[in-house]
Amino acid sequence: MTTLSYGNGISCELDAGRITHLRVSPEAASDQMHANLDVIAEMRAALAEPMDYPPLSDATVPGDKAVIALAQGVVCPLEVVEGAFLALRDAGVESEFISVIVPKNFAREDQLRQLLKSRHSEDCLLLKHDPDDTNATAMIGVTRNGQPIRINRLLSDADVVLSIGSSSEDTSSSFNGLFPRFSDRETINRVEAPLATEDSSLLQERQQEILESGWLLGVGLVVQIIPGLGDKVAQILAGETKKVFAESERIYRELWSCPTAEKADLVIATLTGDASEQTWQNLARVLRAASPLLSEGGSIAICSEIDQLAGQSFQAFVDHEDYDVISREIVRDQHGDSGAAWQVCQALRRGSVYLLSHLPDAWVESLGITPIAIDQELDRLAETHRHTIVLEDAQRLLPIEYDNA
Repeated sequence: MTTLSYGNGISCELDAGRITHLRVSPEAASDQMHANLDVIAEMRAALAEPMDYPPLSDATVPGDKAVIALAQGVVCPLEVVEGAFLALRDAGVESEFISVIVPKNFAREDQLRQLLKSRHSEDCLLLKHDPDDTNATAMIGVTRNGQPIRINRLLSDADVVLSIGSSSEDTSSSFNGLFPRFSDRETINRVEAPLATEDSSLLQERQQEILESGWLLGVGLVVQIIPGLGDKVAQILAGETKKVFAESERIYRELWSCPTAEKADLVIATLTGDASEQTWQNLARVLRAASPLLSEGGSIAICSEIDQLAGQSFQAFVDHEDYDVISREIVRDQHGDSGAAWQVCQALRRGSVYLLSHLPDAWVESLGITPIAIDQELDRLAETHRHTIVLEDAQRLLPIEYDNA
C-alpha cells in the first residue's frame, strides 16, 4: 500500500503492483521539518547580517521609501512579509514609508492586508500588481540589446527595494522574483514565451535581460526563500545578489534532488500546496520532472486541485490531434500560458496524460488529456501498468538519473 499526498493536504492510497516512491531523502526532510520554527525571526536575522553585504540598517536613511516585493510561489508568505517589514523597521525605516507589492494572482491578499493593518500600520500600502494596467509601469532603462525595461511604478519610485524570491528548478537569477513578473503584460509574455526558454541563444538573452533589470533598478540586496516540505520554509538567505543565487541554488538542489536509476511506464506526480500553487505553470514543472523517468510510450498521471481554465495558447489543442503541428504553433506564442501549453504538448507527443483536478471533464478531454474523477481510477490505472513511479511535491522535486551498472 502506497500513500501519496496532493493539493492542500489531500491523500489517497494506491494498492497496485510494483511502485517506486521517489521523494526527498529522510535526512533532507528532517532538516526541513526543523527549519520552519520561526520564519519571522529568521527573516529579521538574515537581513541583520546579510551575506557579503552590509546590514540593512547601513543601506537606509530616515525618510527612505521602502517596498517589499513578494514573488509568486513564496511559502509562508504572511510570515515572510511580516519578518521583512520588521527587519525594515529594525533598520530605521518608518512604518508609513513601507509598502508591499504582490503578483496579480496572489491568493492571500485580504489576510496579508489585515495582518499589516492590525499588527503594524494602518498606513502600509499593499498593492497587487496589474500587468494589464498601462499606467502601472514605468521605463527604468534599456538593456544592452535595446530592450526597454518596464517595472511597476511603486518599485521604480522606491529608495529601497527588498526583493523576496522563491527558489525553484527554473530560477536563473536572484532577480527572477522581480522581473518580468512586475513588468507589463507584453514583456511578461515575451520573456516567458516557449521559444525564449527552449532556444539556447534566446534563453541566454532572457537571463541577461533579467539580470540587467535588477541592475537598472539598483537592487544590490535580495532575499531568497528555499521551500521545504509542504508549506514549510527550509531556509532564508539574504545578501548580495550573486552570492545568494549561488548559495540558494546549491541548497535547493541538495534538498530536492532525488537520484534514481529506474524508468517506468507510468509516472504518478502530485502537485502539492494551496490554491496559489495549483497553477498551470506548476503543472508544467510537474511534467518536466516526470517526463525523463518514462519508458518509451509511457504515461503521466497528475494529481492536483487545479480549478482554473487555462488561457489562449491552449485553444490550439481544441479539435486538433497532430501534436507536432500544435507544438510548432505554440512555440512562438507570447501569451501568459504559452510555456505551460508547450510543456503539455510535449508530454502528449510522448504518451498519454491523465489529470485529477477540479476542472470540467469535457474541457480536459478537449486538450487530449484524460480526466480522472476519483482516486479509485488512479489505483486502477496503476494496476494496468507494469511499473509505476510516484513523485510527490513534483513541482519542486529534481529526479536525477544515474547509471547503477
